[in-house]
Amino acid sequence: MYMKPSMSVGVLTKEQEAFERELEELRREGNRRIGGHPFVQLLERGEATEEQLKVQCVQQYFHTVAFVNGITRLLSRCKISEVQRELAGGIYEEHTGAFSQTGPHLEVFYRYAASWGISREELSGEGYYLVPEAMALINWYMYAADHLSPLEGIAVFAVAAEGVNVTFPGMPGLSRRFADALVRYYGKSSEDVLFWELHDKADQEHSGTGVRVLVRYVEGEAEKGRIRSVIRMTQDAWSLFLEAPLRWRWEDVTAVHSGALY
Repeated sequence: MYMKPSMSVGVLTKEQEAFERELEELRREGNRRIGGHPFVQLLERGEATEEQLKVQCVQQYFHTVAFVNGITRLLSRCKISEVQRELAGGIYEEHTGAFSQTGPHLEVFYRYAASWGISREELSGEGYYLVPEAMALINWYMYAADHLSPLEGIAVFAVAAEGVNVTFPGMPGLSRRFADALVRYYGKSSEDVLFWELHDKADQEHSGTGVRVLVRYVEGEAEKGRIRSVIRMTQDAWSLFLEAPLRWRWEDVTAVHSGALY
């Protein structure tokens, strides 16, 4: 999701500065793990198969739909006006593409899917199966949106989940890795990979906004401990999500559908 960066914490206390450094290191550690994931390694060597990438594409569709639904549910429970504005801006961008000037994010994703011969009608019409690895991540999003505190929700959605796309020096984010590999090894055009390019840029800003929100509003060691926990849980769920292309075949995701989710 993309949000215009607007929240500033002003002058930080030493305690806030320490927490900010800790959150940054948690994001870096998450990205190190993602970069070393077996599927990501195959992708970056051009050794992932077309079947694996098509399986991942279908699961990414489910993720894309569920992510904005989770953010919308989180917004309905948030009582912090500044955070409400940030969440609302992100939801607006997801549905319109106004800030990034690219188009609704789901529409941009359909272009990527089409490059693999997967139509929007199939994706949106009960055509495919949501595998358990993707189901686990999506269900975690819904639990976070409905049951965790709004600040813990920000940690899940912005700091951890969108944090996988943040690029650090010498360590590209996941979307950057996808965009580059897809063009280099799989014959995709810049238009085909716009979905990944969009999230490479947008999530840098949004995840950073999430960090600033937590630095400003999280207080006390107990609350910080819960923030650390949900970030780790989200990163673990993302690692599992990336296992799906290694465990499931195209035949599996087309044999049955997940109509209950649609």
